[in-house]
Amino acid sequence: MKNSTNSSRSNKGILVRAGESRLPEPVILAGVIRIESKVMSRDTNGELSVMQSSNNPKFSGTPLHVHEDYDETFHVLKGEIKFRSGEDVMVLRPGDTLLVPRGVPHCFTIISDTPADFLIIVQPSATLEKFFIAFSKEPNMTPDLAARLMTDHGMSVVGPPLSLE
Repeated sequence: MKNSTNSSRSNKGILVRAGESRLPEPVILAGVIRIESKVMSRDTNGELSVMQSSNNPKFSGTPLHVHEDYDETFHVLKGEIKFRSGEDVMVLRPGDTLLVPRGVPHCFTIISDTPADFLIIVQPSATLEKFFIAFSKEPNMTPDLAARLMTDHGMSVVGPPLSLE
């Protein structure tokens, strides 16, 4: 018996090759960070999104923030990332995975000399896809503008970026 909530789902697999995105145009943050949508909210009736963030340079990252509506999982493919999740601070290396449950403040900073690549898995799907698109369209990004965009897309900035000390 077919579940009616799945009526708009595809009846076949969706393949996204390496270096490709489900979005028709590139999403580039800060001129260098590439966001590729691999599985979009529209593919899963809002249940899941998977994105790959590539070419994240040393010292790039996020302010301490929280989202109440979705869990976020990070899986490191390349590079090293200093992460704060709640009160815990850790370094993630290739192959490491971190689940940040909804409501837990978190942030990260790239600490490797080489750029970092990682997967971002969001469940249930949220407005994170739209946040990255909006962020990429701002030619003169500032911390205040980034915080406003985060707020507009269901995230609350609750502290500064992670220190490197």
